[in-house]
Amino acid sequence: MSRRIHTSIPGRIVRVILACVVAGTLTTACGTSNPSRSPRTDPPSPTATRTANTWGCLIGASWYNFTDLVDWEGPAFQKAISDAGVGFQEANAKSSVDTQVSNIDRLIAAGAKVIVIEPGPEDVILPALQRAAVAGIPVVTLFWPLVHFRSLCVAFDPVEQGRQEARGLLAVKPWGDYAIIKGDFRAPESDLIASGVREILQPAVDRGDIKIVATVETPNWDETLAQQEMAAILSQNGGRVDAVAIAYDDLAYGVENTLGEAGLTGTVAVAGVSDSQRAAGGLTAIVSGTQAVDAWGSPERLGEAAAHAAIALCRDPDITRVDGSKSVTWPGRDPMTAILLAPVAITKDNIGIVIQTNTEWRQILCNIGNSPELPAACQIGPVPVASASPPSQP
Repeated sequence: MSRRIHTSIPGRIVRVILACVVAGTLTTACGTSNPSRSPRTDPPSPTATRTANTWGCLIGASWYNFTDLVDWEGPAFQKAISDAGVGFQEANAKSSVDTQVSNIDRLIAAGAKVIVIEPGPEDVILPALQRAAVAGIPVVTLFWPLVHFRSLCVAFDPVEQGRQEARGLLAVKPWGDYAIIKGDFRAPESDLIASGVREILQPAVDRGDIKIVATVETPNWDETLAQQEMAAILSQNGGRVDAVAIAYDDLAYGVENTLGEAGLTGTVAVAGVSDSQRAAGGLTAIVSGTQAVDAWGSPERLGEAAAHAAIALCRDPDITRVDGSKSVTWPGRDPMTAILLAPVAITKDNIGIVIQTNTEWRQILCNIGNSPELPAACQIGPVPVASASPPSQP
Protein backbone atom coordinates (compact mmCIF):
# COMPACT_ATOMS: atom_id res chain seq x y z
CA MET A 1 0.00 0.00 0.00
CA SER A 2 1.22 3.44 -0.77
CA ARG A 3 2.65 5.48 2.08
CA ARG A 4 1.01 8.85 2.64
CA ILE A 5 2.82 12.02 3.60
CA HIS A 6 -0.08 12.97 5.88
CA THR A 7 -0.40 9.59 7.57
CA SER A 8 -0.69 9.62 11.34
CA ILE A 9 1.85 7.20 12.81
CA PRO A 10 1.85 7.56 16.61
CA GLY A 11 -0.31 4.52 17.32
CA ARG A 12 1.83 2.24 15.25
CA ILE A 13 5.04 3.51 16.81
CA VAL A 14 3.63 3.21 20.33
CA ARG A 15 2.74 -0.42 19.79
CA VAL A 16 6.22 -1.25 18.55
CA ILE A 17 7.91 0.64 21.38
CA LEU A 18 5.71 -0.97 24.02
CA ALA A 19 6.51 -4.39 22.65
CA CYS A 20 10.21 -3.73 22.94
CA VAL A 21 10.06 -2.03 26.32
CA VAL A 22 8.10 -4.91 27.84
CA ALA A 23 10.77 -7.26 26.56
CA GLY A 24 13.51 -5.04 27.95
CA THR A 25 15.07 -4.90 24.52
CA LEU A 26 15.24 -1.84 22.28
CA THR A 27 15.60 -2.81 18.66
CA THR A 28 16.07 -0.76 15.54
CA ALA A 29 12.38 -1.19 14.81
CA CYS A 30 11.74 1.07 17.80
CA GLY A 31 13.90 3.76 16.28
CA THR A 32 16.63 3.04 18.86
CA SER A 33 19.86 1.21 18.25
CA ASN A 34 20.41 -2.19 19.74
CA PRO A 35 23.47 -1.89 22.00
CA SER A 36 25.08 -4.76 20.14
CA ARG A 37 24.92 -2.87 16.88
CA SER A 38 26.82 0.12 15.59
CA PRO A 39 25.14 3.50 16.01
CA ARG A 40 23.00 4.51 13.04
CA THR A 41 24.29 7.30 10.86
CA ASP A 42 22.67 9.29 8.09
CA PRO A 43 23.52 8.21 4.55
CA PRO A 44 26.26 10.16 2.81
CA SER A 45 25.63 12.91 0.31
CA PRO A 46 25.06 11.97 -3.34
CA THR A 47 28.73 12.63 -4.07
CA ALA A 48 29.68 9.37 -2.31
CA THR A 49 29.39 6.12 -4.28
CA ARG A 50 28.03 3.38 -2.06
CA THR A 51 28.76 0.36 -4.27
CA ALA A 52 31.36 -0.54 -6.87
CA ASN A 53 30.28 0.15 -10.44
CA THR A 54 31.52 -2.81 -12.47
CA TRP A 55 29.39 -2.46 -15.61
CA GLY A 56 28.95 1.22 -16.26
CA CYS A 57 25.56 2.04 -14.73
CA LEU A 58 24.94 4.39 -11.84
CA ILE A 59 21.64 4.18 -9.93
CA GLY A 60 20.76 7.20 -7.81
CA ALA A 61 18.29 7.19 -4.93
CA SER A 62 16.63 10.14 -3.20
CA TRP A 63 14.74 9.22 -0.04
CA TYR A 64 12.26 11.79 1.22
CA ASN A 65 12.75 10.49 4.75
CA PHE A 66 15.41 7.80 5.02
CA THR A 67 14.51 7.02 8.64
CA ASP A 68 11.33 5.38 7.30
CA LEU A 69 13.45 3.05 5.17
CA VAL A 70 16.60 2.45 7.17
CA ASP A 71 15.64 -0.83 8.86
CA TRP A 72 13.72 -2.62 6.15
CA GLU A 73 13.40 -1.56 2.50
CA GLY A 74 16.70 0.34 2.36
CA PRO A 75 19.09 -2.51 3.22
CA ALA A 76 17.30 -4.96 0.89
CA PHE A 77 17.43 -2.39 -1.92
CA GLN A 78 21.11 -1.66 -1.38
CA LYS A 79 22.09 -5.35 -1.16
CA ALA A 80 20.39 -6.17 -4.45
CA ILE A 81 22.15 -3.22 -6.13
CA SER A 82 25.50 -4.23 -4.67
CA ASP A 83 25.09 -7.88 -5.65
CA ALA A 84 24.50 -6.79 -9.24
CA GLY A 85 27.73 -4.80 -9.30
CA VAL A 86 25.94 -1.56 -10.17
CA GLY A 87 27.09 1.86 -9.00
CA PHE A 88 24.87 3.43 -6.37
CA GLN A 89 24.51 6.87 -4.79
CA GLU A 90 21.84 7.87 -2.29
CA ALA A 91 20.68 10.97 -0.47
CA ASN A 92 18.35 11.63 2.45
CA ALA A 93 16.12 14.68 2.05
CA LYS A 94 15.15 14.53 5.76
CA SER A 95 11.54 15.41 4.91
CA SER A 96 12.54 18.58 3.07
CA VAL A 97 11.15 18.89 -0.45
CA ASP A 98 13.70 21.57 -1.32
CA THR A 99 16.49 19.21 -0.30
CA GLN A 100 14.97 16.42 -2.39
CA VAL A 101 14.89 18.72 -5.42
CA SER A 102 18.60 19.48 -4.87
CA ASN A 103 19.35 15.79 -4.40
CA ILE A 104 17.66 14.85 -7.68
CA ASP A 105 19.52 17.60 -9.54
CA ARG A 106 22.84 16.42 -8.08
CA LEU A 107 22.10 12.84 -9.11
CA ILE A 108 21.38 14.02 -12.65
CA ALA A 109 24.67 15.92 -12.69
CA ALA A 110 26.49 12.87 -11.34
CA GLY A 111 25.43 10.87 -14.39
CA ALA A 112 22.80 8.61 -12.87
CA LYS A 113 21.19 6.33 -15.45
CA VAL A 114 18.19 5.59 -13.20
CA ILE A 115 16.76 7.52 -10.24
CA VAL A 116 14.72 5.80 -7.52
CA ILE A 117 12.74 7.99 -5.14
CA GLU A 118 10.63 7.80 -2.06
CA PRO A 119 8.90 10.98 -3.22
CA GLY A 120 8.00 14.07 -1.30
CA PRO A 121 5.04 16.26 -2.40
CA GLU A 122 4.86 15.95 -6.16
CA ASP A 123 4.00 19.55 -6.97
CA VAL A 124 7.33 20.71 -5.53
CA ILE A 125 9.65 18.00 -6.87
CA LEU A 126 8.01 17.86 -10.33
CA PRO A 127 10.41 20.37 -11.99
CA ALA A 128 13.42 18.27 -10.91
CA LEU A 129 11.75 15.12 -12.20
CA GLN A 130 11.07 16.83 -15.51
CA ARG A 131 14.76 17.70 -15.74
CA ALA A 132 15.52 14.00 -15.25
CA ALA A 133 13.11 13.17 -18.08
CA VAL A 134 14.81 15.66 -20.39
CA ALA A 135 18.11 13.94 -19.59
CA GLY A 136 16.55 10.59 -20.52
CA ILE A 137 16.69 9.22 -16.97
CA PRO A 138 13.83 6.86 -15.99
CA VAL A 139 12.36 7.29 -12.50
CA VAL A 140 11.16 4.56 -10.13
CA THR A 141 8.93 5.49 -7.17
CA LEU A 142 8.43 3.49 -3.99
CA PHE A 143 5.05 3.11 -2.23
CA TRP A 144 2.80 5.31 -4.35
CA PRO A 145 2.60 6.66 -7.92
CA LEU A 146 3.20 10.14 -9.19
CA VAL A 147 0.12 11.76 -10.72
CA HIS A 148 1.63 14.14 -13.26
CA PHE A 149 4.90 12.43 -14.18
CA ARG A 150 5.56 9.23 -16.09
CA SER A 151 7.40 6.88 -13.78
CA LEU A 152 7.45 3.24 -12.69
CA CYS A 153 5.69 2.71 -9.36
CA VAL A 154 6.66 -0.26 -7.17
CA ALA A 155 4.07 -0.89 -4.47
CA PHE A 156 1.78 -3.50 -2.97
CA ASP A 157 -1.51 -4.12 -4.75
CA PRO A 158 -4.26 -2.31 -2.79
CA VAL A 159 -7.11 -4.33 -4.31
CA GLU A 160 -5.40 -7.56 -3.28
CA GLN A 161 -4.84 -6.12 0.19
CA GLY A 162 -8.60 -5.73 0.50
CA ARG A 163 -9.20 -9.24 -0.80
CA GLN A 164 -6.77 -10.69 1.75
CA GLU A 165 -8.51 -8.81 4.57
CA ALA A 166 -11.92 -10.14 3.55
CA ARG A 167 -10.74 -13.73 3.13
CA GLY A 168 -9.13 -13.65 6.55
CA LEU A 169 -12.25 -12.25 8.20
CA LEU A 170 -14.57 -14.79 6.55
CA ALA A 171 -12.35 -17.58 7.83
CA VAL A 172 -13.10 -16.60 11.44
CA LYS A 173 -16.49 -14.84 11.07
CA PRO A 174 -18.42 -16.48 8.21
CA TRP A 175 -21.70 -14.97 9.48
CA GLY A 176 -22.73 -11.70 11.07
CA ASP A 177 -22.49 -7.93 10.77
CA TYR A 178 -19.48 -6.41 9.02
CA ALA A 179 -18.18 -2.84 8.91
CA ILE A 180 -15.72 -1.32 6.44
CA ILE A 181 -13.57 1.61 7.57
CA LYS A 182 -11.91 3.29 4.62
CA GLY A 183 -9.14 5.87 4.55
CA ASP A 184 -9.08 9.38 3.15
CA PHE A 185 -11.53 9.97 0.29
CA ARG A 186 -8.81 11.75 -1.71
CA ALA A 187 -6.53 8.70 -1.82
CA PRO A 188 -7.35 6.18 -4.58
CA GLU A 189 -6.00 3.26 -2.58
CA SER A 190 -8.76 3.79 0.00
CA ASP A 191 -11.40 2.96 -2.62
CA LEU A 192 -9.27 0.19 -4.09
CA ILE A 193 -8.82 -1.60 -0.77
CA ALA A 194 -12.55 -1.33 -0.09
CA SER A 195 -13.33 -2.68 -3.56
CA GLY A 196 -11.19 -5.74 -2.85
CA VAL A 197 -12.99 -6.29 0.46
CA ARG A 198 -16.42 -6.06 -1.17
CA GLU A 199 -15.41 -8.33 -4.04
CA ILE A 200 -14.71 -11.20 -1.65
CA LEU A 201 -17.60 -10.48 0.71
CA GLN A 202 -20.25 -10.11 -1.99
CA PRO A 203 -21.11 -13.84 -2.37
CA ALA A 204 -21.65 -14.08 1.41
CA VAL A 205 -23.75 -10.90 1.28
CA ASP A 206 -25.84 -12.36 -1.55
CA ARG A 207 -26.43 -15.53 0.47
CA GLY A 208 -27.49 -13.50 3.47
CA ASP A 209 -24.66 -14.88 5.59
CA ILE A 210 -23.26 -11.45 6.33
CA LYS A 211 -24.57 -7.90 6.29
CA ILE A 212 -22.40 -4.84 5.74
CA VAL A 213 -23.86 -2.48 8.32
CA ALA A 214 -21.54 0.48 7.75
CA THR A 215 -18.98 1.84 5.30
CA VAL A 216 -17.26 5.04 6.42
CA GLU A 217 -14.39 7.21 5.20
CA THR A 218 -11.67 8.55 7.48
CA PRO A 219 -10.35 11.95 6.36
CA ASN A 220 -6.58 12.36 6.65
CA TRP A 221 -6.27 8.71 7.76
CA ASP A 222 -6.82 9.98 11.31
CA GLU A 223 -6.75 7.15 13.86
CA THR A 224 -8.59 9.27 16.46
CA LEU A 225 -11.39 9.76 13.97
CA ALA A 226 -11.40 6.02 13.24
CA GLN A 227 -11.82 5.40 16.96
CA GLN A 228 -14.84 7.73 16.99
CA GLU A 229 -16.25 6.12 13.85
CA MET A 230 -16.08 2.68 15.43
CA ALA A 231 -17.91 3.97 18.50
CA ALA A 232 -20.64 5.41 16.29
CA ILE A 233 -20.99 2.16 14.35
CA LEU A 234 -21.43 0.19 17.59
CA SER A 235 -23.97 2.70 18.85
CA GLN A 236 -25.97 2.59 15.63
CA ASN A 237 -25.92 -1.20 15.50
CA GLY A 238 -27.00 -1.96 19.04
CA GLY A 239 -23.47 -2.53 20.30
CA ARG A 240 -22.90 -5.41 17.93
CA VAL A 241 -20.42 -5.80 15.09
CA ASP A 242 -18.82 -9.13 14.25
CA ALA A 243 -16.00 -8.07 11.94
CA VAL A 244 -14.30 -4.89 10.74
CA ALA A 245 -12.16 -4.47 7.61
CA ILE A 246 -9.91 -1.43 7.96
CA ALA A 247 -7.86 0.31 5.27
CA TYR A 248 -4.70 0.84 7.28
CA ASP A 249 -3.10 -0.36 10.50
CA ASP A 250 -3.03 3.08 12.12
CA LEU A 251 -6.79 3.23 11.72
CA ALA A 252 -7.02 -0.31 13.09
CA TYR A 253 -5.23 0.87 16.22
CA GLY A 254 -7.94 3.48 16.82
CA VAL A 255 -10.68 0.91 16.18
CA GLU A 256 -9.05 -1.53 18.59
CA ASN A 257 -9.05 1.15 21.30
CA THR A 258 -12.82 1.54 20.93
CA LEU A 259 -13.37 -2.22 20.96
CA GLY A 260 -11.24 -2.50 24.09
CA GLU A 261 -13.24 0.17 25.87
CA ALA A 262 -16.43 -1.70 24.93
CA GLY A 263 -15.06 -5.02 26.22
CA LEU A 264 -15.06 -6.48 22.71
CA THR A 265 -11.35 -7.13 22.20
CA GLY A 266 -10.94 -10.55 20.61
CA THR A 267 -14.71 -10.86 20.10
CA VAL A 268 -14.85 -8.62 17.04
CA ALA A 269 -12.57 -9.83 14.26
CA VAL A 270 -10.35 -6.99 13.01
CA ALA A 271 -8.45 -6.92 9.73
CA GLY A 272 -5.84 -4.33 8.86
CA VAL A 273 -3.37 -3.48 6.11
CA SER A 274 0.31 -3.17 6.90
CA ASP A 275 2.03 -0.43 5.02
CA SER A 276 5.41 -1.89 4.23
CA GLN A 277 7.11 0.80 6.30
CA ARG A 278 6.97 0.28 10.08
CA ALA A 279 4.78 -2.76 9.48
CA ALA A 280 5.37 -4.06 12.99
CA GLY A 281 2.27 -2.34 14.39
CA GLY A 282 -0.28 -4.61 12.76
CA LEU A 283 1.86 -7.69 13.28
CA THR A 284 2.25 -7.07 17.00
CA ALA A 285 -1.55 -6.73 17.14
CA ILE A 286 -1.80 -10.19 15.56
CA VAL A 287 0.48 -11.67 18.21
CA SER A 288 -1.29 -9.90 21.09
CA GLY A 289 -4.70 -11.06 19.86
CA THR A 290 -6.29 -7.67 19.14
CA GLN A 291 -6.26 -8.21 15.38
CA ALA A 292 -7.28 -11.35 13.46
CA VAL A 293 -5.59 -10.81 10.11
CA ASP A 294 -3.15 -8.39 8.53
CA ALA A 295 -2.64 -7.92 4.79
CA TRP A 296 1.13 -7.67 5.11
CA GLY A 297 3.62 -6.51 2.53
CA SER A 298 7.21 -7.55 3.23
CA PRO A 299 9.40 -4.41 3.30
CA GLU A 300 12.42 -6.42 2.19
CA ARG A 301 10.51 -7.73 -0.80
CA LEU A 302 9.52 -4.21 -1.81
CA GLY A 303 13.12 -3.01 -1.60
CA GLU A 304 14.36 -5.93 -3.68
CA ALA A 305 11.66 -5.41 -6.31
CA ALA A 306 12.55 -1.72 -6.67
CA ALA A 307 16.24 -2.58 -7.00
CA HIS A 308 15.61 -5.22 -9.66
CA ALA A 309 13.45 -2.76 -11.60
CA ALA A 310 16.18 -0.12 -11.45
CA ILE A 311 18.81 -2.61 -12.60
CA ALA A 312 16.60 -3.60 -15.54
CA LEU A 313 16.24 0.07 -16.49
CA CYS A 314 20.03 0.33 -16.64
CA ARG A 315 19.83 -2.05 -19.59
CA ASP A 316 16.67 -0.63 -21.18
CA PRO A 317 15.20 2.73 -20.03
CA ASP A 318 11.68 1.85 -21.22
CA ILE A 319 9.65 1.43 -18.01
CA THR A 320 6.96 -0.54 -19.84
CA ARG A 321 9.46 -3.30 -20.64
CA VAL A 322 10.50 -4.02 -17.05
CA ASP A 323 9.58 -7.56 -16.05
CA GLY A 324 6.36 -7.60 -14.02
CA SER A 325 5.27 -4.09 -14.98
CA LYS A 326 1.82 -3.39 -16.36
CA SER A 327 -0.46 -0.48 -17.20
CA VAL A 328 -2.74 0.33 -14.28
CA THR A 329 -5.48 2.94 -13.90
CA TRP A 330 -6.50 4.00 -10.40
CA PRO A 331 -9.55 6.15 -9.61
CA GLY A 332 -8.89 9.79 -10.48
CA ARG A 333 -5.47 9.03 -11.98
CA ASP A 334 -4.12 8.79 -15.50
CA PRO A 335 -2.95 5.34 -16.61
CA MET A 336 0.40 4.54 -15.02
CA THR A 337 3.03 1.83 -15.22
CA ALA A 338 3.39 -0.17 -12.03
CA ILE A 339 4.76 -3.31 -10.47
CA LEU A 340 2.13 -4.31 -7.93
CA LEU A 341 3.22 -6.94 -5.45
CA ALA A 342 0.82 -9.32 -3.74
CA PRO A 343 0.57 -9.04 0.07
CA VAL A 344 0.29 -12.04 2.39
CA ALA A 345 -2.61 -12.55 4.81
CA ILE A 346 -0.88 -12.95 8.18
CA THR A 347 -2.68 -14.56 11.13
CA LYS A 348 -1.53 -15.98 14.45
CA ASP A 349 -1.23 -19.39 12.75
CA ASN A 350 1.17 -18.39 9.98
CA ILE A 351 3.06 -15.45 11.49
CA GLY A 352 6.13 -17.66 11.42
CA ILE A 353 6.44 -16.52 7.80
CA VAL A 354 7.38 -13.09 9.15
CA ILE A 355 9.35 -14.24 12.18
CA GLN A 356 11.62 -16.35 10.02
CA THR A 357 12.39 -13.47 7.66
CA ASN A 358 15.19 -12.07 9.82
CA THR A 359 16.28 -11.65 13.43
CA GLU A 360 14.76 -8.16 13.67
CA TRP A 361 11.25 -9.54 13.18
CA ARG A 362 11.94 -12.31 15.70
CA GLN A 363 13.06 -9.74 18.30
CA ILE A 364 9.93 -7.64 17.78
CA LEU A 365 7.29 -10.34 17.52
CA CYS A 366 8.59 -12.83 20.07
CA ASN A 367 8.92 -10.34 22.94
CA ILE A 368 5.39 -9.11 23.49
CA GLY A 369 4.58 -9.22 27.17
CA ASN A 370 0.79 -9.07 26.93
CA SER A 371 0.46 -11.89 24.41
CA PRO A 372 -1.55 -14.81 25.83
CA GLU A 373 0.44 -17.28 23.74
CA LEU A 374 3.49 -16.58 21.63
CA PRO A 375 3.60 -18.10 18.14
CA ALA A 376 5.16 -21.52 17.80
CA ALA A 377 7.81 -19.95 15.56
CA CYS A 378 9.12 -18.07 18.61
CA GLN A 379 10.20 -21.27 20.34
CA ILE A 380 13.91 -21.60 20.95
CA GLY A 381 15.61 -23.83 18.42
CA PRO A 382 16.66 -23.97 14.77
CA VAL A 383 14.64 -21.70 12.51
CA PRO A 384 13.08 -23.80 9.74
CA VAL A 385 12.41 -22.56 6.24
CA ALA A 386 9.40 -20.22 6.09
CA SER A 387 6.21 -21.86 4.95
CA ALA A 388 2.49 -21.18 4.91
CA SER A 389 2.10 -23.10 8.17
CA PRO A 390 3.79 -22.41 11.48
CA PRO A 391 6.74 -24.68 12.28
CA SER A 392 6.38 -27.48 14.78
CA GLN A 393 7.51 -26.78 18.33
CA PRO A 394 10.99 -28.27 18.92
